[in-house]
Amino acid sequence: MARGRIGYGNNLFMSEQRIRDLIAKLEAATEGSHELDGLIWDTLGPVKPRSIHRYTSSLDAALTLVPEGCDVDMQTRKRYAMVADWRGRDHGVPLGSSIGVATLPLALCIAALKARVDQ
Repeated sequence: MARGRIGYGNNLFMSEQRIRDLIAKLEAATEGSHELDGLIWDTLGPVKPRSIHRYTSSLDAALTLVPEGCDVDMQTRKRYAMVADWRGRDHGVPLGSSIGVATLPLALCIAALKARVDQ
């Protein structure tokens, strides 16, 4: 795989920098929006299922961004989300996290995108 590019499943390859730019936009957001959902779709390519979802305002939709085989830990009050890989280990390896952003779905989107970059 070329340096600076990542792939996920059958999705198109995407630029690591493009994902990091998207993460910065999500961290600055004050609420979820259709515009942000579209940016996620455009950045990652087709994510299962094959239609734009309300990733930034729905936990169910945000969960579809979590890499396969990873677990999620969330705390509502702190708006905290962490994605970790436990496969073949006694303890999880944190791949991405976010805390204190505007909403829990945004936190989960950020953690899932960080996990995709760090995987």
